[in-house]
Amino acid sequence: MYIASQVVVIVGLIVELTGRAFKNKKHILLFISLASILYILSYVLLQSPLSVIANTIALIRTLLYMYYDEYKKSYKWYLYTIVVINVVFVISTIIFWNNALDLTLIVSTLILSCGLALKSAHLVRLTLIVNSVIWMVYNLSLQSYMGFVCNAVGFVLTMWAFIYYLKDRKNMNSEVVVAAEDK
Repeated sequence: MYIASQVVVIVGLIVELTGRAFKNKKHILLFISLASILYILSYVLLQSPLSVIANTIALIRTLLYMYYDEYKKSYKWYLYTIVVINVVFVISTIIFWNNALDLTLIVSTLILSCGLALKSAHLVRLTLIVNSVIWMVYNLSLQSYMGFVCNAVGFVLTMWAFIYYLKDRKNMNSEVVVAAEDK
């Protein structure tokens, strides 16, 4: 089961990293959702119930964010769902936690809940960078070395995309200034 879980993680990595490279927030979230399904399967194989719950809640949260963005639900509804999802996860963590490191998943969930709520794909990437670091530490504690590698690669790729699109934004701003000066 361990080897199968690591293979599933590798496939999840490919899916997630593909999504992190997109410029559009909707595509980023879609690929994160697909990868979450694979990560859930991986943690089922590793028999880690808290990780299964964390990834299931993350999947539901991401799908709700996509729904909110698509149909422009009211902010009140959006805030309510974020609070409910985070409360459910905190309760689940209290029930299933084995050691203090399990509590890092609460931090991860809260960071992503706030980060994915942002409109900017650039800020979503920043949130994913922080989340990658948290999950690298957590996966090492589970001895999920491929999970660690996946998060490390995700960290590097997301940093690259963050810097790439940051330079792209700066270039766009400088082009706007030049165009304004030409008038």
